[in-house]
Amino acid sequence: TILLNLPGEPTALTEDAIWSIAESPDGTLWFGTDSAVDQFDPDTETVVHRYATFTSEGTPAGVPALAFDRQGNLWVGTYGGLKLLPPAADRFIEFNHDEHDPHSLSNDGVMSLHLDRQDRLWVGTYGGGLNLFDRATKTFTAYDNFPSNVIYRIEPGGEGMLWLSTKTASRASIRRPAWARAST
Repeated sequence: TILLNLPGEPTALTEDAIWSIAESPDGTLWFGTDSAVDQFDPDTETVVHRYATFTSEGTPAGVPALAFDRQGNLWVGTYGGLKLLPPAADRFIEFNHDEHDPHSLSNDGVMSLHLDRQDRLWVGTYGGGLNLFDRATKTFTAYDNFPSNVIYRIEPGGEGMLWLSTKTASRASIRRPAWARAST
């Protein structure tokens, strides 16, 4: 099946460029585009719901990362912050950087998401390093002692490690953070 944006067609993709994909517990596919998250039904091959994504300034925000947690929540990483779509909700709960709050998201450019074996959410940002979300307090702990604080990807490693793909002066590098040894 080839999926395309067809202007004026409400069941087509929002954009031709798909940046991220996640499968929900019910088997529907979710696509992150340049300006929205599209819920796609593979049986009917149509977009059944569309959620626009914006920056705090109101401009469209691309969606480079999507992930479902064990409770069925959809976590959405955008260039306008982190968004949460609980099951059966029709709008996002938003988490953004606040320069006056050290426990807010460290940067609104969310590049990657990872849920570890304990279902904890790790957030890789564009310049703010790595963040760990605390669900109880709805706050973030930032880790930013990396060769670059641009975190492109987060992958699980052996023995509870996290592997991070970061941006350096001219090349991507992969680092194994020492602080992650016992905590993931």
